[in-house]
Amino acid sequence: MLDEHDPLLPLPRVCKITTAADVRDVTLAWEPITWNEWRVARSAAIGTVPPIGLRRVADGGWWITLSSSGGGDPAKYQPALEKLMTDLEANTDELRNAPFVVIDVRGNSGGSSRWGEKLAVVLWGQDFVKSVRPALGRTLWRASPGMLALHREAQRTLLRLGTPSSYFDGVVAGIESAVNDGALFYEAAAATPSRFDVPPPNPVRGKVVLLTDNACGSACLDLVDLIYRVPGLLHVGRPTSADTLYLELRTQTLAGDRVKLSLPSKIWPDRPRRSNVAYEPSELWTGDAGDEAGIEAWIRKLALPAE
Repeated sequence: MLDEHDPLLPLPRVCKITTAADVRDVTLAWEPITWNEWRVARSAAIGTVPPIGLRRVADGGWWITLSSSGGGDPAKYQPALEKLMTDLEANTDELRNAPFVVIDVRGNSGGSSRWGEKLAVVLWGQDFVKSVRPALGRTLWRASPGMLALHREAQRTLLRLGTPSSYFDGVVAGIESAVNDGALFYEAAAATPSRFDVPPPNPVRGKVVLLTDNACGSACLDLVDLIYRVPGLLHVGRPTSADTLYLELRTQTLAGDRVKLSLPSKIWPDRPRRSNVAYEPSELWTGDAGDEAGIEAWIRKLALPAE
């Protein structure tokens, strides 16, 4: 725990520990720490963020690493993300027939949800993804000149990267129309759920393992929301982060350059996963977060049937 000197949040003083044998209170002893010491401790707890990519692993498995969805610096991550998608497309048949496939999103704190969407579509196919996609409901976008400017800049960034989005173009147009009309929000209607007379078959024959850690938020959670209903999906690792129904933050620096406000630009009132709900893995990794060999061996044992 870290004391960030929040005037509205008193420090916890006692930790209650419950075991099968008893319940006891432990008084917390807070100690000063330097910034560098905190960074070292945090890195040790989180582990090394693996690079984006696709690789084969022992026993015929495949390991997909999506450790970023481009958050913070889309241009920095785009080459690796595009290469990952190209490699997935080139190996789709082998991935679908492998004994197991790992989707490793450790370290992924967000970015654009289109990368996770594309990963899912390449692996499972468009129709199967449509069949498991949750109904997310309507979306409300805050309509103000500041929010419009923010989304226009994001639109220009997509064009510069060569990744325009017709959906996002519609959002910008909707926000602009709402601003001109003096409305508080632009409401994007809920997408019509896909219906199939006969559910599409799952083209992936082996076990799919989702590996998460506490960094998984924003677009990473969008991917987990999308694929969590895939039959037989095995979620391992550590719990994800959690978010609220208020999303897509805009940061505003106030006069004097001493205070910054983070303002949500989007509300997802009907999202099935409610505010501050994390995904808890069915198999919890309790070892060293940086023990890559140990994690890989552990997952192989979980994914492959016992002989």
